[in-house]
Amino acid sequence: MIRETFQQDSRVLAAFTAMVFIGGTNFVAVRLSDRGLAPLYGAGIRFLGAAVLLYLYVALRGIALPTRAQLKGTLLYGVLGFAASYAFAYLALVSLSSGVAAVIMGSVP
Repeated sequence: MIRETFQQDSRVLAAFTAMVFIGGTNFVAVRLSDRGLAPLYGAGIRFLGAAVLLYLYVALRGIALPTRAQLKGTLLYGVLGFAASYAFAYLALVSLSSGVAAVIMGSVP
């Protein structure tokens, strides 16, 4: 029982550590990409790559794609809740430090 709990705790700790590392370096990477690319162009390339990887994952796992009715709400949420916030974040990181941007984005529910 103790060995199983330790194994689960180590998985949780590893997942938490990975998320902290990814989340902590995210805005630093965006800030660096803003130096060489226009902010919205860099965001577009990043999210296009993520969309391709997600589509490949869904296709390989055989997960059904959303129906037309489900897609309306999904697109509305994606554009307003996700794309707009990251577009503003990419634009803000041109003149804002990555630490301040991470605190601001982390404080949004």
